[in-house]
Amino acid sequence: YAQAFERLQLGPDTAILGYSAGGKLALALAHVLEQRGTAARSVVLIDTWDWSQAAPDVRHRIRQEMDDILPQALDRSLSIAYRSRIELFEPKDAIGIPIHHLLADTGATAPAGVIRDWSRLAGAGYREDALIGGHHELLDMAHASDIAARLRVVFV
Repeated sequence: YAQAFERLQLGPDTAILGYSAGGKLALALAHVLEQRGTAARSVVLIDTWDWSQAAPDVRHRIRQEMDDILPQALDRSLSIAYRSRIELFEPKDAIGIPIHHLLADTGATAPAGVIRDWSRLAGAGYREDALIGGHHELLDMAHASDIAARLRVVFV
């Protein structure tokens, strides 16, 4: 992803966005780009949970849920590869760009050990805002205008 970002020459005004578990990939990309001297403007996470500190049974249940959900959106082989890549990156180091986290305001309470706060990785500022709807509902077109409005605030 870092090579593609650099090849496209998107520049420092570009934000990296990740929804759900894809937020971990966005954080990983930001970290790699920063190490290469090609920083983005910010990272925007949309309802990204960190389950790295959760109990093994909770992590197993989350993996099972991903295995149930991802094949509906992706080819089976792509969904396995996607989940594997997400699990490779457990963010530990702060990045030098702001992190803006848009959180679903309804839905399940996070299991023990699962957190939604990524401020520990934000070396240049961290902000959270609520979105209307639950985690999976955020993908519905009914929520598109709310998400777009929040993103406009982030990118201005």
